[in-house]
Amino acid sequence: MRTARALAAIEAHILEAPQLWLPGEGARLAGDLWERETFGLDSERYGSVRWLSRDPSAVRRVLQLVPIGDAGAIIEAPDATLVIHCAALDLKVLSAIPAGGDTLIGSALALLNVVPGLTATLGALVRSIHLLQATGPGYDISHSHPELPFSVFVSLPLGEPSAALRLAESLLHEAMHLQLSLVEAKTPLVAEPDAGGWSPWQRCERPIIGLLHGLYVFAVIDEVLTELLARDALTEIDRALAMRRRLEIVAEAAELKDFAGSEALTPFGRAFTRRLLAAIRAPSGNRESSS
Repeated sequence: MRTARALAAIEAHILEAPQLWLPGEGARLAGDLWERETFGLDSERYGSVRWLSRDPSAVRRVLQLVPIGDAGAIIEAPDATLVIHCAALDLKVLSAIPAGGDTLIGSALALLNVVPGLTATLGALVRSIHLLQATGPGYDISHSHPELPFSVFVSLPLGEPSAALRLAESLLHEAMHLQLSLVEAKTPLVAEPDAGGWSPWQRCERPIIGLLHGLYVFAVIDEVLTELLARDALTEIDRALAMRRRLEIVAEAAELKDFAGSEALTPFGRAFTRRLLAAIRAPSGNRESSS
């Protein structure tokens, strides 16, 4: 059992991390999970099929290997269990990589790699990528679930404007959901799990942990878009999208201005929320500054 001092050290480390995406934390959190894993699987042999079945020898269909930072993920075809899992969410998992899909994934990861150290964190968190069929042009779909701690599901906006930037956001979004789930396993963020509140993203009442997850992933997205803008890593079309996304995130976060004082959060959860809200700031000027 963790001591109060150990928990305080973990919380302080997270609150004082230089970036919201918590450089180095993903690897530590993933390492802790692998130490607790008991059925013989390891990070190099991870697959959604194997994790769900608790069988390290289960057949996983690897469509392609994808380098992420110094690590690597697989693009994994679904089995029947995963198809059922996604069908319940009205998601269709693809069994093959569409033409040009591998190139688009590489371009998205290249954008994320512009931010120093970011893909090292993603490489520790994303070990399996599943491809989803989008519902139509202009719509991006992504999914992750704590039951699959190192798997993400994303659609590919092939042939559409700003496709690489949009896919980069989806990959980052789901990786940060996975990371916050690993944080939750170390130290509690929510004191009243049954509490809820208004979600500016889904426009309805949602569980409080869902609100905190949403705030976290969009705060990280805002942070990374700011870095990409400051480093002139984007085309003019992508810059316009990044600026628009940042304005949307600012407006959505403003609807949560009272969230940081919620008694349904733990003291650490409230401190973490305050940091996230303080970090989301309105874009100013024609060029972003990394200062």
